[in-house]
Amino acid sequence: LLIGALLVGSVVTCVAGLFGLSRLDSSLDAVVSVDMPRLMTITDLRKQIRMLVVAENDHILETDAKKATAIENGIRTGTGTITQLFTKYQPYLLPEDASRWDALRADVEGWWALNERVLGLSKARQVPEATALSKTHSKQWEAVIKELITNADKHLQVAAAATRSVSSRARITVITVFAVSALLGLVAGLIIYRAIRGAL
Repeated sequence: LLIGALLVGSVVTCVAGLFGLSRLDSSLDAVVSVDMPRLMTITDLRKQIRMLVVAENDHILETDAKKATAIENGIRTGTGTITQLFTKYQPYLLPEDASRWDALRADVEGWWALNERVLGLSKARQVPEATALSKTHSKQWEAVIKELITNADKHLQVAAAATRSVSSRARITVITVFAVSALLGLVAGLIIYRAIRGAL
């Protein structure tokens, strides 16, 4: 009976440990594969958009034709990168961010359309006109993307806290079951020892 109790205790300890590790793995997977990429992608998207804004201004100010062409090519590349980031972020989009996401895409697409006109004026060296038109760019994307980043960061913090909680509960469960098993082993050993002494 005592040996059976010890075996049961060992099995329970093993099962409790595996269950705790399984829950911890699930929590870590959610953080690593969803919450962190969500925050990193939207942050990178903001950086890329800001780089385009700076590049447009540099194009207007650049008087060297070759350098201006290089800047324009950089803007084309940046536009492609932003398109890829929009696609990459889509699976991570939170339901409550849907309207913000639509607003961001619309504003960025509007920025691209106006940028084509600004570059056209800039290449024609109509600097005052290009500068004036550039100033009419909507800056709504800044506020919208800030809200998306804030919400993504909040979800990451909540997920990280949940992971820590799961880890703590799993640790406590394993330690508790192990302590009970050890106690059963101690009791069994004591009883067996007394039985042997009594037989002698």
